[in-house]
Amino acid sequence: MNTQRITELAQQLQGEIPFMSGISSSDQYAEALSLMDELVDAYDDNLLLIDVLWPKIEAYEDTSPEFSEFNNRIDGMNAGSSMLRVLIDQYKLKTTDFQNEIGGKSTVSMICNEKRQLTTDHIKKLSERFGISPALFF
Repeated sequence: MNTQRITELAQQLQGEIPFMSGISSSDQYAEALSLMDELVDAYDDNLLLIDVLWPKIEAYEDTSPEFSEFNNRIDGMNAGSSMLRVLIDQYKLKTTDFQNEIGGKSTVSMICNEKRQLTTDHIKKLSERFGISPALFF
């Protein structure tokens, strides 16, 4: 292994992509997202760069003040209710489409509005129906 060559390549990469060591501004964040969009077009060929860049984007989103309100809202959401709303959206369903898994329209509405929570029985039935892991509801 040629350590000197690897160091030179790393310095060249850092020169081309200054935010590889961390994103420190919204401009760098925008550049990183733009680069990521290009990289995922040839995902398999760019997996190494994606694996290096993604944690930088994620760290910026987790710590940047511009995302704090969003992050606080996400942290306060009920995972089960959120997952149910995703299923409704993805499968173009209505609150009346869950009679076998949850029950009537009013129960589904209360769960979507976080007035009630999904039971373990609901989660088991939803997981089976949609072929997804129960962990997505927690």
